[in-house]
Amino acid sequence: MIALTGAAIAARVGSQAIPPWTTCLLPAGSVLQLGGMSRGCRSYLAVRGGFDVPPLLGSRSSDLHARIGRALQAGDVLPVGAAAPLRALPARQNVRVLGWGPDPQPWFDFARRPLALLHGSHWAALDSASQRQLYGGHFTLSKDSNRTASRLDGHALHLAEPLELVSEAVLPGTLQLPPSGQPIVLQAEAPVTGGYPRIGQLAAVDLPRLAQLRPGDTVCFRETGMDEALARLAAHRQRLTRMLDAIAQRLETGA
Repeated sequence: MIALTGAAIAARVGSQAIPPWTTCLLPAGSVLQLGGMSRGCRSYLAVRGGFDVPPLLGSRSSDLHARIGRALQAGDVLPVGAAAPLRALPARQNVRVLGWGPDPQPWFDFARRPLALLHGSHWAALDSASQRQLYGGHFTLSKDSNRTASRLDGHALHLAEPLELVSEAVLPGTLQLPPSGQPIVLQAEAPVTGGYPRIGQLAAVDLPRLAQLRPGDTVCFRETGMDEALARLAAHRQRLTRMLDAIAQRLETGA
């Protein structure tokens, strides 16, 4: 039992197309072929039971920059964890696709709205023109972006005066300003410390939207505060909880 979510990706088993954002039952021996993504930058394959590989630090993910785990190679075998069978969805000899799933359109809002950005510790160190540019200008996602950081090309930002900094804590969403003047937003595999000025912090609820942008896409920010950022994150989590509860009920009843 699998599901494909995230960016819209072409997928098929044999001659049958596999739609995203719904549950698909594949018979043993099926070969799932994944193609290009028509929207977004990252797609996700979920397998019922999960991948039963040894956990490390509470996760089965790989972090290549931290040398935790390794990249998949041709011929690798990933065992699937045990999961109780669903009585409403018995095993079959052919591919079966559920006729329902969540509406993906609200999750494809990658670039329609500006990303909410809080002031960082060194926001006040920017010169006035750079402060206006940060919230009023447009940047372009660089081709050098990856899971560590999204690099933004465009009008260079400048500090009012040079700063001598020691490395301090950073986290995903921290907006740093390197000497080039082109800001970088730390992503899922962010380091734990950084020595560049921290001029902003992306609202956590908008970090996945940035992660789905492709190189060349436009990035712009709007000013926000902690209260709004926390309220939006709480509302987002509530929507996810309601959606998961509704999905679980339908899977159990076979509706």
